[in-house]
Amino acid sequence: KKENIIKFGQKIRSEIISKHFDVDIKKINFIDHSFGHAAYAYCSGNQNGKNSTVFTADAFGDYLSGTVSKYIKKRNVLKRVKSYSHTQFQLARIYRFVTIYLRMLGDSHEYKVMGLAPYYDGYRYKEVEKVFDKMQKVKGTQLIFNKKIKNIFYFLEKELFNYRFDYIATALQSFTEKILVKWFENILNRYGGTHITFSGGQSMNVKANYQISKIKKIKKIFVCGSGTDDTLPIGACYDYASKNNIKTLPLKDMYLGISADYSQKDLKKFSKYKVTKVTNINQVLNCLFKHQIIAVCRNRAEMGQRALGNRSILADPRFSQNIQKINNAIKQRDFWMPFAPVILNEHQKILIKNPKNIESPFMTFAFETTNFAHKNLIAAIHQADKTARAQILRKNHNKDLWELINLFFKKTGVPGLLNTSFNLHGYPIVNTIFDAKKVFENSDLKALWINNHLIEKK
Repeated sequence: KKENIIKFGQKIRSEIISKHFDVDIKKINFIDHSFGHAAYAYCSGNQNGKNSTVFTADAFGDYLSGTVSKYIKKRNVLKRVKSYSHTQFQLARIYRFVTIYLRMLGDSHEYKVMGLAPYYDGYRYKEVEKVFDKMQKVKGTQLIFNKKIKNIFYFLEKELFNYRFDYIATALQSFTEKILVKWFENILNRYGGTHITFSGGQSMNVKANYQISKIKKIKKIFVCGSGTDDTLPIGACYDYASKNNIKTLPLKDMYLGISADYSQKDLKKFSKYKVTKVTNINQVLNCLFKHQIIAVCRNRAEMGQRALGNRSILADPRFSQNIQKINNAIKQRDFWMPFAPVILNEHQKILIKNPKNIESPFMTFAFETTNFAHKNLIAAIHQADKTARAQILRKNHNKDLWELINLFFKKTGVPGLLNTSFNLHGYPIVNTIFDAKKVFENSDLKALWINNHLIEKK
């Protein structure tokens, strides 16, 4: 039985944790996987303490792949009102197996399929979408998977054999958006609510998130930073706190990683480069204009999959040639994959369309962009559909980054920069300044901004 399997897994982990940390095994508690997602989504964001409907969706977790919860204010708890078996809600698994069918890495390259989808704008994707329609349906508040399909990959291999890869990517993204929007709509019609939060692996689909946000009943939507399994421990802490009447606070930011601190002795290891002490953000701006791209390794690293300015590569977004320049220097990304912008909250209307004033401090939505952005944010938007996976920045999120962009705005009229992660292709994002130094030396990057210094290749 699945309950016995879960208990067995918990027993093994409890014994390992107890031994490794020398802690009383009785102090170790477990929470349901999906409830960890829900607690994190609700408590970490801007709806903490408010009436909200909390959705989670992923491939698998404690035999579930989706849940709906409501916040009960009188009891200060989240109450689950609906759950979905992993055998019935298989949308994330379908996305994974299509990724594998397209010869990319499952549980890793789904974002590449999403990035590929907008490049095909013909009608034949509708034929492929009918294949997916055979697999997963929404009926009222139920999610129903075709029981006749015993192996998703083999079914896809048989059904998709005659279709081009771009038809498939476009159809998959269209189908995903359709299922999620209909599910959200039906749940809100059944249980009410105008404010929602969303977490789980499926919440990383920024295109679908924006389509969900367009649902008329939704007045406020928050998609948490890094809604994948890496934030489950935070959800566990939030859940424990709420059950023990401990007041919880939302996360101020996602800068929860390793510090980029360094000493004068460490700085000497950069002696073969030009090292300048930064006393004014204008120095960084001038360097940005001079080199056009600049690597950043400052303060604490971002947690999760998104670079949010502390372990980033920044560039002038007005010039499309910066895409190739960054790819040649370090990234070597697939040609169809877009970069993203970080933009000032105060001036976002210049660049993106955001009628519901959605907060997106962690790059969790792909917004439609303005005509001005099509010309002046060209290197930081999707080249096919002109959407932007924007990090909407407030000054209290990252003061130095905000000031740099504000200075750039005053000189160019563009309130945003291109922002991508600081790493070699296929490698993790850098953590320490020694990681940064290694990448800097093994790439064609010309400038590096560490806490209070600029490092430039001579």
